[in-house]
Formats: sequence, C-alpha cells, structure tokens
Amino acid sequence: MVTNERVTKELKSIPLLQVFPSAANFILTRSWKIPAREIYLSLYEKGVAIRYFDTPELKDCLRITIGTPGENTLLLEKLKQIIILPEKILPSATRGSAFEKASPWTPRKTFV
Repeated sequence: MVTNERVTKELKSIPLLQVFPSAANFILTRSWKIPAREIYLSLYEKGVAIRYFDTPELKDCLRITIGTPGENTLLLEKLKQIIILPEKILPSATRGSAFEKASPWTPRKTFV
C-alpha cells in the first residue's frame, strides 16, 4: 500500500483539499475551493478520469482510484494545477459541451 500512502500524502499537501482516511485502492477527497464537478471535468479534458458524485451526501467529493505510479503522478500534477492555479486551468468550454450532458459515470480514459 506504499502507493496509496504516497498519493494520500501528496493529496493532503494540496490546499483546501480534504482527504478522508482509506485502506482501499481509492481515496475520497472533498474540495473546499472549487466545485468537484469543475475539477472532474477539467481532469477529464486532460485525459485523467476520476469519480464525481452528484449527491447531497457527497457534495464536492471526488473518488480517486490508485493507479500505476505514472498515472498517479499525472493525476497529482494536474490536480495541483487545477486547485492551486484555477484561473489558468479550469475548462472554459464545458458549458453546453458534451461534458455538460455527459454522465459522471462515463467510461474512464485512464485508470486513475
């Protein structure tokens, strides 16, 4: 579970991102800065798929599945860019696009 520990540690270093304890192959997070849906769409545009939940109980939560070391690194890099530098990274063309109509359960591009 070394990979899980590495990803958890790096996720905890991202400002305004809450990381819930996990012993599984996925990590649940909550964004306190940017709506989870925007993070989900931005990552999806960049070829990184995570799980977004559109429910009141999991408001602004994202589920990140532990992948290969390369996939995890890509996820962490993109996620840090989105949360730390949102004005440069957030998707500009998501409204009215296929993403607007897409279900959050769409097949993933990568296993992250």
